[in-house]
Amino acid sequence: NGVVRGTVKFTGPKPPVTVIGTVCCPGAVPAVDESTVVNDNGTLANVVVYVKNGPNVASEPDATGPAILDQKDCCYRPHVLAVRTGEPVDVTSHDPTLHNVHVLASVNAAQNFSETAVGATHRLTFTAPEAIHVKCDVHPWMSAYIFVLDHPFFAVTGKDGTFQIPRLPSGNYTLVAWHEKYGTVDRPFAVDGSSVSDVEFEYKR
Repeated sequence: NGVVRGTVKFTGPKPPVTVIGTVCCPGAVPAVDESTVVNDNGTLANVVVYVKNGPNVASEPDATGPAILDQKDCCYRPHVLAVRTGEPVDVTSHDPTLHNVHVLASVNAAQNFSETAVGATHRLTFTAPEAIHVKCDVHPWMSAYIFVLDHPFFAVTGKDGTFQIPRLPSGNYTLVAWHEKYGTVDRPFAVDGSSVSDVEFEYKR
């Protein structure tokens, strides 16, 4: 099957690193704003890239276990997590303090639960596609997104701003990039057999 890959670039002045949270527990560091993370190479992290109306085929077996949304230094790790419907998400904590995890879903069931100690865990699953904001009401700077899709053709950009989505059947598609602050951008592309399609996105400040 084919592959679509590419880069999400950021044009404009790089936003400064802004401290938005206090030291909430022993050993923690001050939290910084992660709503716009521009990498050193001028690319944008935390962008969900997915195939619009992607084929509903089986996911590859994941030997690493459930997806993890961790709480460390009163921040969510990762800041943006993408999962498929029905895939378990374990919300864990490495902080020796109280967190409440407020899952602000609207299509899926909203939830609000507490985790009070190191090693706490709570499993979530979602049944419908949705971009879900997660926050902590105790530490209001804590913010993350869980992006739920009903197919396996998605990726999240990291420290190099790149993405790669394999196993696509031949066909004509639309690729969508989603960022929590700058919204969506889409591009058409085609896959023919085992070809590789290169797609580049650009966001401007």
